[in-house]
Amino acid sequence: MSERSDYIYKVREAAGHMRTAIEGLMKADLKKLPVSFEHFPAGACGDTSLFLGAYLKELGCGDFCYMSGDLDECTHAWLEGAGLIIDITADQFNDFPQKVFVAEESKFHGGFKNIDSDSESVDLLLTGTGDSLFHSYKFIRSFLMHTL
Repeated sequence: MSERSDYIYKVREAAGHMRTAIEGLMKADLKKLPVSFEHFPAGACGDTSLFLGAYLKELGCGDFCYMSGDLDECTHAWLEGAGLIIDITADQFNDFPQKVFVAEESKFHGGFKNIDSDSESVDLLLTGTGDSLFHSYKFIRSFLMHTL
């Protein structure tokens, strides 16, 4: 495999671990997650993208940009960076069956309008020691470390 293929595999594996951890925590202790996770994956794309971006950064996969946009009166968030689109909540949409999406291109994500990018949100999460999202992320991260 090439270096690029190895990298994509590492990102896909980490994204899958994050998705599995969130699903496991929803069954085990939903109170430890933000209220946005109540109907996961619906309504949780923003927080999930931040958590995944922080996790990828801690694993040494680089920096990822938090992306958001509108599609048919719905909003959605995902990550982009290193030439990849990463999304572990797009399956909340009926026409997107994949739970873990990591690819260099996406017609689905390209269909969003009013796209906004934020390259600082993940870093703010990682340094926000008093923030409830920070505590939720650390809980998920601890869960990941003990279950992998």
